[in-house]
Amino acid sequence: MLTRKIQKHFAQYINIKDEIYDPIQLHARKLKIDLIIAVDTNYVDEKISTVNISQFFLKNDIQKLTIAIATKQHQLRKDIFQENLFKFFNSEDFEKSDEITNIDDCFDLVGSRFSKERVVDKNFKQALYNRENMSSTAFGRVAIPHSLTMSANKSRGFIIINPRGIKWSNNNEVYLVIALAIDPDNKKLFRDVFDELSNIVTDINNVSQLVHCNSYSEFIIKLVDLL
Repeated sequence: MLTRKIQKHFAQYINIKDEIYDPIQLHARKLKIDLIIAVDTNYVDEKISTVNISQFFLKNDIQKLTIAIATKQHQLRKDIFQENLFKFFNSEDFEKSDEITNIDDCFDLVGSRFSKERVVDKNFKQALYNRENMSSTAFGRVAIPHSLTMSANKSRGFIIINPRGIKWSNNNEVYLVIALAIDPDNKKLFRDVFDELSNIVTDINNVSQLVHCNSYSEFIIKLVDLL
């Protein structure tokens, strides 16, 4: 009865896989488990998120479950985001330098590096300028330059940071540049990364924290932390 109540109340968010009566069964069955709902016990699993409720499924139990599910969902979202970031950004495509002072420096670097890595063809730099000439890709203290067409060989991003500022188009000044190359056959990876990334960098406080990162690994960790 309790299982049915829980499943009905949280039908949109969880799928109860099984009922067990001994913790040993958890690992013996080798199920992929996101959350353990422990009933009338103080049991906590060391490796799997656990929430403890009473058999009566009271208001307090519903609140605890709601929080536990939301927390787990957020963690799963972070895990997926981190995995996608590793696919989208290479450690070689991260630059923090006071010497990269304007948009031309950025496009020269990105175009040269991406061409060398065979991410794009030799026309990519001009494609960045073509897009920029339509309207500035800067917003706030961030610029996200990209081409108008999805013509890259791989979906990939390039990160440039200059804490002293980079002169951008339309008299803008940015401190963080995230250049994008998009493979038409791998638009999903781009979209998955871009949607989460956009939510993060629209907050000026988040941008300030990202600009202080000094390495690729530090930048990725901070991005995931800010999600």
